[in-house]
Order: sequence, then C-alpha cells, then structure tokens
Amino acid sequence: MTRIAIIGAGMAGLTAARHLLDAGAEVTVFDKSRGVGGRLATRRSDVGAFDHGAPLVQGDGAGFAEAMDGLASAERHGDGWRGLPGMSGLLKPWLAGAIHVPGCRIVRIEKRVLVDETDARHGPFDAVIVAVPAPQALDLTGQDALAQVVMDPVWTVLAAWDGAGAEDPDPVAPLDKILLQRGPGFRWIAHARAEWSRANLERTKADIAAELLTSLVRALGQVEAPIHLDAHRWRYARVARPLGAPFLDCGDGVLAGGDWALGPDAGHAFASGRAMAREIASRTLSAADQVG
Repeated sequence: MTRIAIIGAGMAGLTAARHLLDAGAEVTVFDKSRGVGGRLATRRSDVGAFDHGAPLVQGDGAGFAEAMDGLASAERHGDGWRGLPGMSGLLKPWLAGAIHVPGCRIVRIEKRVLVDETDARHGPFDAVIVAVPAPQALDLTGQDALAQVVMDPVWTVLAAWDGAGAEDPDPVAPLDKILLQRGPGFRWIAHARAEWSRANLERTKADIAAELLTSLVRALGQVEAPIHLDAHRWRYARVARPLGAPFLDCGDGVLAGGDWALGPDAGHAFASGRAMAREIASRTLSAADQVG
C-alpha cells in the first residue's frame, strides 16, 4: 500500500489526509500539538472552553461548503461553520483511518524520511505533504519561494467574569475583534490588531494579558476583576501575502501547502490540501490501489 506522510493537522493537512485515505492510501499525520485543527483551537479551563483561534471557518471555493455540511462535527453559523463542541472538534472525523502521531515535532526531511526533535526517524514514505505555516515549511524544505509569503501574528486575550458586560462591544485599540464564547457564563476572546501584535510579539504572556485586559475592560464596561485571564500568541495567524499557487513542489515527492498558498480563509486551506492530495494520488496511487 502507498504510504503518505502529512506534517500538520490543520485544515490543509487533514483535507489532504481525508482525500488520500478515501483514495486507498495509508496516511500518517504528524503534528507538534496534542490535538488537531491547528488554528481551529479550543482551550479548556476551570471556567469553561475558549475558542481562542479561528472563531469559525469560511470559504466559497469548489467543494468547501459541501465538505463542511458533510461533517457531523460542524454547525452553520452566519456565513461560516463552527466546530462541535468547540472549534478543535471540527476536523476530527477526517482523521478516521489515519495513523495519528501527536506531540511530534518534525525537524528534518531526508529522502522522504521524517526526523523528529528526538532524532527518531519515521519512514520512508512514498510522498510527504508539509502543511504547516510557510516559515516553518521553509525551515523544513529549504525552498526560497516560501520566503515571499507573509503571515501576520495575533496576540489573543482570554478572559471571564461572573457577570455580564456589554452585549455587543466595539473593540478598543489595540483590539481588533471581541467575541463572546458559546455556552453559559461570560467568557470572552479578544484578538489584537496584527500590527500591534507584531510590535509586541516577544513580550511575555503575563504582560500582554494585562495590557489587553485594560482595553477589553473598557470595551465591555466591566468594573470587577476577571475570574480568569490568559493570553495566547499566534505567531502565524493569518495570511497577508499568499504564494499564489495551490502548493509548492519541493522535489523528491515532497509538496508544501496550506492557507498561505492561496489566501487567508479556511476555504483556501481546503483547496490547497485537496490539490496536494490529487497531485500525490496521480503520482503514487495505481488504479488498483484507488477506491471510491
């Protein structure tokens, strides 16, 4: 059976995984995180869950809406979809049938053998898909074309109160977006503006949480101290300048792609993942291998 490795368990990686699994390949998904979804992230806490990454997924490319509507773990929300019970659950069904290797940071690719940070070796594989943010893909593949991709960072503050604040708050600088979380209680996520996040990228979480809390309190009209406060840095949060092609052929059976290949939406990541899967399938899967 054809063996495919995928580095990254976000939208692009899991889209590719699902298509290749359905085509009859053996697929192994490696990810440095313990969960799946990448920026489709949910953080649990004593006061409830926070969808502290992308609050929903959007896109209008071919097949994207059908794929989202086909997920039992997705619900329509406005002009997009949310994961159930949180954003991190959205894509879990697409892992079914794959070999999942969580908590494994791949640091090198040597002739389709993956080497992790403990120097353990995985493979060889018939093909490799690199579906991580462009700067990380550059480190793994050495492809200079990836240096032209620009991804914006975002600092996010997570806060909760015992009582309600403003129902529909307007962001106060440097905040860009404020979102009330699903479920009971008064849990809020606020994303800082990209330019502010870049200027403050290397500050500590504690300092960032305290500063962004000041703006969030002003927006919400809260007078009490929060019962929960944290911050998270998304170093590669959103695509500002894409590659301009569905994927990059790195040679020797290695492809690299993600939302950064085409644009900022989840639909762009889906399109990249599907394009990589089709390319790999056309090269490596014989007619006898393929199913469906």
